[in-house]
Amino acid sequence: LERMQAELQRLQAELAREQLERGDAERRHRDGQAEAERLRLDVQRLQDAQCKEAAVAVQRDEVQAQVERLQADLSRERTDRAETERRLQADLAANGAMRGDAERRLKDAQAEIERMRFDVHHLQGTADAMESKHRSAEAESGRLRAEIVTLQEEARRVSDRSEARAREAVAGAEAQQARARETAAALEAEQVHGRRLAAALEVEKARARELQDDQASSQRRAEVLAQQLQEKETWMGAEAQRTGEALRACEDKINTYEDQIRIYEERLGGYERASSTGAERMADSQRQIAELQGKLRTAEEDRRQAQESARELLMQEQRANKELVDRNGLLELEIEELRARAKVQRDTEQMTRSFAALEQREAKVLRDTEQLQRSFAALEQPRELEKASAGSRRSSLLSSEVADVGHAGSVASLQARYVGEPVALSAAMPGVHTFGSFGSSSSERSNGVQAVAMEADLTDSLEPLPLTRGSQMQIEVDLTMEPPDEFGDVDRMGRVMHEPLAA
Repeated sequence: LERMQAELQRLQAELAREQLERGDAERRHRDGQAEAERLRLDVQRLQDAQCKEAAVAVQRDEVQAQVERLQADLSRERTDRAETERRLQADLAANGAMRGDAERRLKDAQAEIERMRFDVHHLQGTADAMESKHRSAEAESGRLRAEIVTLQEEARRVSDRSEARAREAVAGAEAQQARARETAAALEAEQVHGRRLAAALEVEKARARELQDDQASSQRRAEVLAQQLQEKETWMGAEAQRTGEALRACEDKINTYEDQIRIYEERLGGYERASSTGAERMADSQRQIAELQGKLRTAEEDRRQAQESARELLMQEQRANKELVDRNGLLELEIEELRARAKVQRDTEQMTRSFAALEQREAKVLRDTEQLQRSFAALEQPRELEKASAGSRRSSLLSSEVADVGHAGSVASLQARYVGEPVALSAAMPGVHTFGSFGSSSSERSNGVQAVAMEADLTDSLEPLPLTRGSQMQIEVDLTMEPPDEFGDVDRMGRVMHEPLAA
């Protein structure tokens, strides 16, 4: 019991220590929540950086528009008629190539839009499938919303670039048309060809407008799908990785477009040799484009680092939450174990009290048994004395009988009396009614009469029994045993039951 009490004290100390540790865990959990709030602020700052990046992209588009205007200015500076005619043929061939290139870029853009639409549908299906498993990922959904906004910005930039390329093609076509009209003024023979070229340019403009409308409709559908995805808010890390791959693909495409821009700029280098002013303006535009590209790369790097840091912090927060949940589970198991030990201790105390009660009962039974034994001994002592006196009287009577009848006749009568048939015996005493029988038959008790069954010697009737007047006693004597040798041991003829007689 002392060991169990010590164990209980130790368990109570452990429980107090575990409660302290649980308080520390709760405090760490609160710190984790504060860290999550800080991460949300970081995500907000990241969104602000993305807005700034969008503003930088708008500025870059403006610079590109300035470059296009410079191209138009340079094209209008061509005044030489022969050179214009030669350039017209080259420009017509270049126009066909540019048209094919523009159509190819538009087809690539359409294919990219279709792929993005397929990705959006796939992401929507994945989000629907994982909706029941990721309802608690609010921070992750915010990050994914930011990435969706980034994707929308990327798609918008791609569409803007496509529109810029289309505008460039249209501007080139308009320049070609202007040159064709100028050439038609000088060469009447080229008028019909110029009209056909103008019609082709109009067709190209119509196609460009249709492509722009298709891009706008696809952009609207992409925005609707993005809005649906924002309502779901259950993206996964794999989808984030896929989004990163899409971003890298977009960056590759941006680099490809930038390479194409550099190719166009190299083509414009020939025109810069003809006009120093245009060359200076072009150099200034290129420097601005380079600065904007550097700013864009810096913003991209900052955004990527912010995303990585936010992802790492989110993973740390998830691990901390998981550890806290595991720790709480262990604490609950230890509390259950402490409850079980306390229950075992209560059961042990109850068993100890039960054992003490049983020991008290056993001690009481032992005392009662000793008291009964003393009572039996006190009752047996006068019976032993009476038995000894009865034996002496019986010896004297037998000796007198042998002297009167003879040794042989007494032996025969005694043997006949011992081994013969059962004989009924009725002995009357003053105030006592005694019923006895020789043999193995048992006595019957009469209804309403107090009787005591016992076995006694025949000589017991010589002395009055210590019974009150009016009571009855039933005596059963067994004489079927073998006769004693030489009548020496007459006490073997009967045995007295060790039971107290009722007075």
